[in-house]
Amino acid sequence: MFKIPLYFFHFLFTLRPLYVLSHPSERTTLLTLKQQLGNPPWSAAWNASSSPCDWPEIRCTGDTVTSLLLGNKSLTGKIPPSICDLKSLTVLDLSYNDIPGGFPTVLYNCSNLQSLDLSQNYFVGPIPSDINRLSSSLRFINVEANNFFGNIPQAIGDLPELQILHLSQNEFNGTFPVEIGNLTNLRYLYMTYNDLFLPAKVPSEFGKLKKLKFLLMTACNLIGQIPDTLSNMSSLEQLDLARNNLQGPIPKGLLQLTKLSVLYLYRNRLSSEIATPIESLGLTIFDLSMNNLTGQIPDDFGKLQHLEQLSLFSNQFSGEIPPSIGLLRVTNLDLSFNNLTGKIPDKFDNLVYERSFRNNPNLCATNPISTLRKCFTKTRESNRLSASILAVILVFAVVLSIVIVSLTFFVVRQLKKKKVKTDPVEWKLTPFQKIDFTEAVILSGLNESNLIGSGGSGKIYRIAVNDSGDFVAVKRIWNNNKLDHKLEKEFWAEREILGTIKHSNIVKLMCCISSEDSKLLVYEYMKNQSLDKWLHGKNRRERELLSTSSGSYAYTTKVNEKIDVYSFGVVLLELVTGREPNDGDEHTSLAEWAWRQHGEGMSIVDALDKDIKEPMNLEEKTTVFRLGLICTSTLPSSRPSMREVLQILLRL
Repeated sequence: MFKIPLYFFHFLFTLRPLYVLSHPSERTTLLTLKQQLGNPPWSAAWNASSSPCDWPEIRCTGDTVTSLLLGNKSLTGKIPPSICDLKSLTVLDLSYNDIPGGFPTVLYNCSNLQSLDLSQNYFVGPIPSDINRLSSSLRFINVEANNFFGNIPQAIGDLPELQILHLSQNEFNGTFPVEIGNLTNLRYLYMTYNDLFLPAKVPSEFGKLKKLKFLLMTACNLIGQIPDTLSNMSSLEQLDLARNNLQGPIPKGLLQLTKLSVLYLYRNRLSSEIATPIESLGLTIFDLSMNNLTGQIPDDFGKLQHLEQLSLFSNQFSGEIPPSIGLLRVTNLDLSFNNLTGKIPDKFDNLVYERSFRNNPNLCATNPISTLRKCFTKTRESNRLSASILAVILVFAVVLSIVIVSLTFFVVRQLKKKKVKTDPVEWKLTPFQKIDFTEAVILSGLNESNLIGSGGSGKIYRIAVNDSGDFVAVKRIWNNNKLDHKLEKEFWAEREILGTIKHSNIVKLMCCISSEDSKLLVYEYMKNQSLDKWLHGKNRRERELLSTSSGSYAYTTKVNEKIDVYSFGVVLLELVTGREPNDGDEHTSLAEWAWRQHGEGMSIVDALDKDIKEPMNLEEKTTVFRLGLICTSTLPSSRPSMREVLQILLRL
């Protein structure tokens, strides 16, 4: 999800001198608003003896209040109409709260509003058909991750100054209007993951959006062909129409947009050949995988010198791979599951790229690669065999086959016992960040001299990736008899969550490298030890500090659907009991021990770590213990979603 930071609009719309004193009427309005919101603790600075321009949630231009920033304030009631008594209000942020009800039409009275953020709340119902009654100066509106349903109204096309429109991740079960094409100042349009939309075509009217930079419509139940008019969007930088039911060819002009850098069209039903010439020379990501595209891979791909990811797998491409592909510096190449023939480019003729060409039976490689046959050349002389020689060879082959079958019949049991499987390991690298190393560098560093830790599910290595002294931390999840279900689940969960999180307080997952019986997670190397050291170290103050930030994990990701929170529950139990995950008394785990404490009616206080049993904040500590129990429930259906966990932690 691409998102323009709201602070960009705070800077754009609000400039404040060092010393200001707002109008008394604005202070009165804000103090009234404080009372209507229930005098929440965060509003302690709102008082009659200070200027609102000095309050943390307020921004002023000159001596006038222009911005009200109430994001993530645990607001649960409806928006008071008095908020629009701030006549100069241009920026209103109400994101990440628990505000219920329908679309807040009281905001129609905020006549100078330019930026409105209602994302990540509990708004429900249709967006009103008269939404154009909002301020005609509105440039930014964000309603993503709510529960709006029905149609997106035509009137949304009557907000002439709108530059950024966020409509992603709602419950829309109607249609979206072609009138969006009337928003000639629109730069960013986000409509991703609204898969309840009625089937609809991409409106040709969108081609009128000459200033549009991002068009993201992932999983919107789109059908039909991609309209040629999209080739008129001369400012387009990122186009994502993946996970839909689009058919037909890719418009020729689409690949001639000179500013295009990211193109996602995967998992559709696109067909025909890729048209040339390709003039989008700034492309960094090009993903056409899982379609029905045919013909040869264009030689023009060799011109894309900035390309980092090229995914064409699961199509019907044929012919030889053009040598120009070998000129690319891609970190992620996948041409597998096609009908390609001939020799692969020399640059990719090594084990690092062995999974890039799978299931192309007629491809070959000079060097031995497990997924490809070895190339060989026949000479004319070798083909000039007489019929008699061929007959002799055939008879000899038949006799030899009979002998081999007979011997096999008598020694089959012994051979089965002695048979050793020698399939070479196949590795696949999936990057989540821009990386400057290959999987070969990581694999060569998996030795005992680089080992820095181990546990029940694998080992952790510290590996140098270049001559500049940069290191990564590599977590290897494995066992002796292929990857069992539990470890496989742990790997995919960690990859899914950390691969998408972008947060300054969470270690970056650089990439993952996987094989059938071993999974590697490559992280940014952190010098300040591990979570286990902070959870179970001797420093009580450090542990209490850690406990106060325990909600940040859940807060960093989009949480509108249930996921497996079992591991997070174990972390909560570690925090309040001081025990390690496998420290469960006579039981096998901490979670089972905690459930036994609960089932036998023992006091939760007795289960707490002795270092935190003092009366201060005791209720919050027992709440965290109970939350850990719920998260580690035996039945996955009984566990809460991470959004629900977040709400509980934010209320502590």
